Amino acid sequence: MTGFDQATEDWIEDARSRDILDILEQFCGNHGVKIRGKTGVGPCPVCGGTDRFSLDRRKGQWFCRKRGGGGDGIELVRYITGADFLGAVAEITGRQSPKGEAAQARDEAYMAAQRQKREAAAARRVADDGQYRAEQIQRARAIWREAKPFSGSLGEAYVRLRGSQAPEGARLRCHPALKYWIYDDLAKSYVVAGVAPAMVARIDDNHHHFIGCHCTYLDPSLNFSLNKGKAALVDPATGEILDAKKVRGSQKGGHIHLGGVAATALWLVIGEGIETVLAVREALRKAGRDLSHVLFWASVNLPNMGGPCVQSVRHPTAKIADKLGRMRVVKVRGPQPAWPEGEAVLLPPQQITEVTILGDADSDRFTTEQDLARANRRWQRPSRKIRVAWPPQGQDFDDLARSSLVPA
Repeated sequence: MTGFDQATEDWIEDARSRDILDILEQFCGNHGVKIRGKTGVGPCPVCGGTDRFSLDRRKGQWFCRKRGGGGDGIELVRYITGADFLGAVAEITGRQSPKGEAAQARDEAYMAAQRQKREAAAARRVADDGQYRAEQIQRARAIWREAKPFSGSLGEAYVRLRGSQAPEGARLRCHPALKYWIYDDLAKSYVVAGVAPAMVARIDDNHHHFIGCHCTYLDPSLNFSLNKGKAALVDPATGEILDAKKVRGSQKGGHIHLGGVAATALWLVIGEGIETVLAVREALRKAGRDLSHVLFWASVNLPNMGGPCVQSVRHPTAKIADKLGRMRVVKVRGPQPAWPEGEAVLLPPQQITEVTILGDADSDRFTTEQDLARANRRWQRPSRKIRVAWPPQGQDFDDLARSSLVPA
């Protein structure tokens, strides 16, 4: 028993009875979790990754391997939005608490007990997360060590195929045969879905320390018409083409260095993907721009660029149907940046006076704008100018760079 009055108990039970996938889609419509029957695996809606998050619709439970915990749908909403228990129930049901004044004292006592449990669980997660993160970074470091120099590699040929080139100092290498691991629901373990050469990009934190690597699996023939030169690895369980890009280790607060000198640069050009940033650098080079004081970084993904948010916001148009066919509003990370204690966030070097953020018109415009707004607000300084550059709708800068190379 929780100690709530019966009306509140029924209200909470209504929230707990909702399909956990519907809840995930309601509060994170662009979640990226791949559903197979009653289970799903994919990136965590809060901390990212590629396959660290799982959910089970039969049990109504979710779990984040990096966080080291999970729970039911109410806990999922609290995790995504930062709401308290009763606030999460209200968000799920769309109704405020029906409790009367007589139940208020019991509610407060219950919530105090819940807070104590959360604080104890959080302390355990911090210890477990530190150990897990260290292990994953070591595995990523092994991949980076095994990778070969970029010059003359298949990775360099892939970049040139896309109309760009990697400058000296770009932290890129090429792995000749990298295993692609996926989670097998039946075996309840990770299995190798295939092996392919891969462009490996080093991910560094704000102090330029190694924290992970970004791997782009490549088609050895570099057939552009087949997955744009990337490997077409197949999920053995579903037959679906797997995402050719994976992050090993950590990416939170990290960046991929793609040219320039971080200690002396005054202008930072930063975008989500390696190909996008290199395409813009190539365009500037061909235009005769002086790049001696320009720094080029990729942020791995847009949520990592924007960092944590204070709260989620309603998407103005996106909606999703729940299991009863009711249309629910989709929520995305909002524009106001948060500064969680001890959490790494991506920051430009202090001396940078100009930042150009590369927008991605391939992605949902509203969601992308929220991510870039958080980065803009977090990076603001009195002497720093920040602007966002957008490609034409439906394209990214890499598309524009290739347009003169790829036949119509």
